[in-house]
Amino acid sequence: MRVAPLFLVSLGFASTASAANLFVSPTGTESGAGTREAPTTLVKAIGMVGAGDTIWVADGTYSFASQITIDSTNNGSAGARKCIMAVQGAKPVLDFSKQTYVGGGSTNPRGLQINGDYWHLRGLSITGSADNGIFIAGNHNIIELCKVYKNKDSGLQISRQASTQTKMEDWPAYNLILNCEAYDNYDEPGANGQGAGENADGFAAKLSCGPGNVFRGCIAHHNIDDGWDLFTKPTADGYGPIGTITFDRCIAYKNGVLTTGDSSSGGDRNGFKLGGSDMANKHIVNRCVAYGNGKNGFTWNSNPGELVLVNTLAFDNSLSDGNYKFGASGTPSAGVFYNNVSFWTGGVGYTDKHDGVTDVDSSNCWWDKSKTPRSRCAGGRTIDAADFAATLSVATVPTRRADGSIDFTPFLPAAKGDLVDRGTVPPAGALTFDATGYWQGKADLGPMEVGAPVALSRSPAPVVDRLSFLSHRAGQGTMTLYTASGRTLVALPLTVREGRNRMEIPAGIHPGASFAVVELDGIRLHRGVVARLD
Repeated sequence: MRVAPLFLVSLGFASTASAANLFVSPTGTESGAGTREAPTTLVKAIGMVGAGDTIWVADGTYSFASQITIDSTNNGSAGARKCIMAVQGAKPVLDFSKQTYVGGGSTNPRGLQINGDYWHLRGLSITGSADNGIFIAGNHNIIELCKVYKNKDSGLQISRQASTQTKMEDWPAYNLILNCEAYDNYDEPGANGQGAGENADGFAAKLSCGPGNVFRGCIAHHNIDDGWDLFTKPTADGYGPIGTITFDRCIAYKNGVLTTGDSSSGGDRNGFKLGGSDMANKHIVNRCVAYGNGKNGFTWNSNPGELVLVNTLAFDNSLSDGNYKFGASGTPSAGVFYNNVSFWTGGVGYTDKHDGVTDVDSSNCWWDKSKTPRSRCAGGRTIDAADFAATLSVATVPTRRADGSIDFTPFLPAAKGDLVDRGTVPPAGALTFDATGYWQGKADLGPMEVGAPVALSRSPAPVVDRLSFLSHRAGQGTMTLYTASGRTLVALPLTVREGRNRMEIPAGIHPGASFAVVELDGIRLHRGVVARLD
């Protein structure tokens, strides 16, 4: 791609600011104006912030004894979200441990409940809640780079606001959970004697979710129950089928035991639990990994619907339940699987269940402990440890790249191993990401394609080359543009303004294949694909 001459006219260009800022800090007051010099409280700022404006959250611990609720009338819009963002370099903690916890089966206060639409939260930690850390009942919200831990129910849950909302059209939809982490969530016994460690998942999108909810780049580990829970209940119980939940590049590991080593016999302990109550729902799981969980890595959990799994990897999950469990007790699964791999690093392992699953082009490698070798693919191929570039281990602690995405290189296939070019390229409808340029010839097996750039979410081709980002202060920064494979195209000086910055990119750069990184004084303000601003 010849691009250098296209940037000459843009050297030294400035962005434009179009939004107001509010500042909060642990010492902010209700009477504070919300300026940097006179910060206010988070609750006050939520009531003040306008569409397109940003609440900047300073470093420190914010202590709350009550639930924070963003009302259903408090909305942004598609082109002007309401934002709550950590100040660059800050790691604010919203601590709800002063809330009263009655115990399981009772109504307990949550941490942050989002009933509104078009909010964007980034860089916050939510802990100590007597129920969910974050509860989303609104639509079109983005939760990015947040941590939810040590809450007494699922760390983050997407479900309806009220039990009177019995139709899917009223349930939360089109929310994106991006590069978040959930751990050590535990519904411990309370004053009422209830709470048996059976409800606190890392993430939950269950019971009453609308369409279009997505988890991308998230990690769930050491939660007392499941990593992800997509449980459903029948219409007769006031619920019904839920909308399709999509996953891309997520990891679930060591769920069923806390980081303290504590566990509960009441927990289900799966990595990805994809259903419940024998109800058929379609969900899509792309390029995800599950290992070291106390039960299954991936399970249908009695969901006989079309579960589409593409390029997942499960290894060393429960020796009594296995890596994959789909179909059982005479009820087959309608799952459609492409390029998935089951593996055990030692011992005989546990035989996978895939009754009724469509093994597209015989592209999946299942584990059968009655055979030798035990990891077997169609055509007589077998998989062993040498087919991975690094040694698989349940001791692996995932790390993130500078942009917040997960580093999946611990699960990379060996360049000349039997995982490479052994799969089949799935149709676009089975994918949750833009696969343009991703597949290198035939598809590889497992969550990483050797030699491929990281593919992003599928979206319409942009027609305007622009980007948007937020900054809590002004200054002279730098914008660097990259190809999709990570090759640097050019670095440009950039005048950053306080608030939201919007700018046009020089013509000739394909938005879906180029990344922009904006930095100010060594702090990254933005990293992402260049996209259209509507």
